[in-house]
Amino acid sequence: MKRPWPAKPGAHSIADYDVVIVGTPIWSWTLNPVIRGWLRDNSIPTRIPYAAFATAGGAAGSRAFEEMAAIVGRKAVATMTIVDADRKSGEDVRAIERFVADVRAAGSDRAQ
Repeated sequence: MKRPWPAKPGAHSIADYDVVIVGTPIWSWTLNPVIRGWLRDNSIPTRIPYAAFATAGGAAGSRAFEEMAAIVGRKAVATMTIVDADRKSGEDVRAIERFVADVRAAGSDRAQ
């Protein structure tokens, strides 16, 4: 699972965006191989903040965000993991609202 899989390049340059949000399912407690490949093939410029979210069926623990940080060269400005229990309880809505607020705050910090 540690081997990156190829991912198609994006239609637009990452440099054209104010923030990059990366999402991944958790596979065997780790980063999805397609996302790992995309991150390795598509450098996120240091001037552009990135945020990350993950989905998982069971427990929330994983190494995905640490793996992303190692590939990108820095930590995400915001992270969120949603598990099945969150979706069933409605906590996913609150988690998404917090994540969006954190991403917006990071964007406004950058603008200053």
